[in-house]
Amino acid sequence: MNNTTLERGPIAPDEAGQESAGSRVRHPLRAHPALVGLLLVGATVRVAVMAAYPPAFGYFGDTFAYLKAAQFMAPSRIWPFGYSLFLKCFAFTGHIVTVAVVQHLLGLALGVGVYALLARRGVTPNRAAFAAAPVILDAREIVLEHYVMAETLFTALLLAAVLVLCWRERLTAWMCALAGLVLAAASVTRTIGQPLAVVVLLYLLVRRVGWRNVAVFAVALAAPLAGYLVWYHSNYGVYAFNEMSGRYLWQRTTTFVDCSKNGFTADERKICPVEPVGQREVNDLYLFAGDRHKLANQFPDYRDDHVFASFARKAIVGQPGDFAKTILTDTVHLVQPGWQPPGLIACRTDQLGMVSGNRASGQATGWCSPALMGREFYPTRMYEAGFAAPKITALNGVLWAYGRTFTTWPLVLMLLALFAGATVCWRPRTWRPREAADAVLLSGLGLATLVLSLVLSVVDFRFTVPLLALAPPAAVLAWHRLRGAVSGSAGAWAGSGPPVGHGRGFRRWRAVEGFELHGGRHAGTAVDGPQGQQAREESRADDHDAERDRGRRRYDEAKGAVRVQLAESGPAPGADGDERTREPRSDQEECHGGARLQAEEPRPRRVGVLAGQPFLDPVQPRETAEQEQLHADEHGQAGVHEGAHVEGDVSRALPSRRQPGRSRQAEQREDETGQHECLLWSEDEQEA
Repeated sequence: MNNTTLERGPIAPDEAGQESAGSRVRHPLRAHPALVGLLLVGATVRVAVMAAYPPAFGYFGDTFAYLKAAQFMAPSRIWPFGYSLFLKCFAFTGHIVTVAVVQHLLGLALGVGVYALLARRGVTPNRAAFAAAPVILDAREIVLEHYVMAETLFTALLLAAVLVLCWRERLTAWMCALAGLVLAAASVTRTIGQPLAVVVLLYLLVRRVGWRNVAVFAVALAAPLAGYLVWYHSNYGVYAFNEMSGRYLWQRTTTFVDCSKNGFTADERKICPVEPVGQREVNDLYLFAGDRHKLANQFPDYRDDHVFASFARKAIVGQPGDFAKTILTDTVHLVQPGWQPPGLIACRTDQLGMVSGNRASGQATGWCSPALMGREFYPTRMYEAGFAAPKITALNGVLWAYGRTFTTWPLVLMLLALFAGATVCWRPRTWRPREAADAVLLSGLGLATLVLSLVLSVVDFRFTVPLLALAPPAAVLAWHRLRGAVSGSAGAWAGSGPPVGHGRGFRRWRAVEGFELHGGRHAGTAVDGPQGQQAREESRADDHDAERDRGRRRYDEAKGAVRVQLAESGPAPGADGDERTREPRSDQEECHGGARLQAEEPRPRRVGVLAGQPFLDPVQPRETAEQEQLHADEHGQAGVHEGAHVEGDVSRALPSRRQPGRSRQAEQREDETGQHECLLWSEDEQEA
């Protein structure tokens, strides 16, 4: 058997004592330097954007429609009311710049949420920071946050729902209800949130959370949406989320539809393009009546939206291959580096760039440049303050260079999402659906957001921005899973990071999975100061709900593997050279839940090696009086020290399970599987 030596440094007398309040405040800065650095850079760029382009950007007529709906507290016929309600919350300030500030803060919060999720799943700080960097630093994300538009809020709500679902191992009813409510809020912010609910439902089924939790999620999602439909009907006499969805879907079919097929009615033929296929205008022009025949003006009333919707359904059902080809082509164009968009699409693309006078692509200033809002909260007309960056200044010149450099290619984001989705095909021996479900959820939501936006709306680069918050963490989680599956035979999580939560399961994981006590990747690197104190506090915390679904199977497999090694090496001698075993206690053998401690088996205090990591059997034998006293002196005062150096007996690097002042009779505690086991202490130990 291989022997393992754990290094231990000197223990300061007051290390386990109280720390100053200042050190506790500084601890997050020292514990997560990569995240703090990213946030500082991201905040600096956002402040520069607000200084260069005050107070905020407006986007065509969309911004005006959002603000008007918020002013009159009535649903818009173009967009759902969710974002307008968000705007109404800040109307009391009287300044539109408040919205820009809040949305920039939401952008930074997206990065923090991505980092927190990955760190909780055991990903190393550097990899977690790598996944959070795109959404914190990307120029298009920052520009989109400066727009009075719904994308930033929608992405934040979508990621919040993901965090609720992925935060704990065991989903409870209230967590499913909260996720449903958040996703409902996203659905009334952008209509594509409604079909995204299907992705989340599939995720819940894969995780096997139980029909009760699935039903709770469905009810929490459907109730707000049903209420919105009733409210919209009370205003306009129709049950709908808006009265533009049919037009948007219709314009997606104008480039390929064959008007001689599909059984169109007389009214529907009025809106069918007359040009031959291949010679038609860009689909956006049909939507905004920019084509020669102005087909959209054949039915200008919002109440005629059903005519456009019926036309679109017949065209898609009659020519599904052409429709799929159109969506696939536009998707490839959006992620294709160097693609030159035509006409109106190029104009919308210019609006997502850091403008700087005539350096912007397309028109230097004017209709294709971002419009500057007026300082008042409710504008009287669009483009009140003109257009952004009519001339080059030092500040917007630097921002223009930043936008040319720090823009993540959509192709990279799509490849990351596809990689995360493809890893579900890799099924190691100890594969569990939960380990792959989170990565697939993130990647699925990102890809579905992009594709559904193209199906239900126009071709716009802003639809690639939500991938910044979803694709990188999905890829990192997938890589984390694959790396753990390859490096550890005890399970897909072996040696790859701590379990969710830091309670008794964390202490057991540290023994089973081989926590690196000397210079490890996690809390083991923190020996002194507030970081070490934080690690000790986390190891003492109890979080049973988060650990209930943890690896009882992993633990049993690992313990069995070590017992094989122990059996081959022979029993461990005690202090007097004799083999020591634990005597059975008939009156304490039975535990709550049916778990039985096999006391008649030898329990040597040995260290095994599992997948290159030290392993300590969690059921320990009796110690000598000298060892017991030394063990109590160490852990009764200072607790466990991560990174401790112990020569010989490795078990003293682990925390004592006995609390001071408690009787050393049979103790009963709940482990991470919800079962119980007995820790029997002999009378000899009690006397010692």
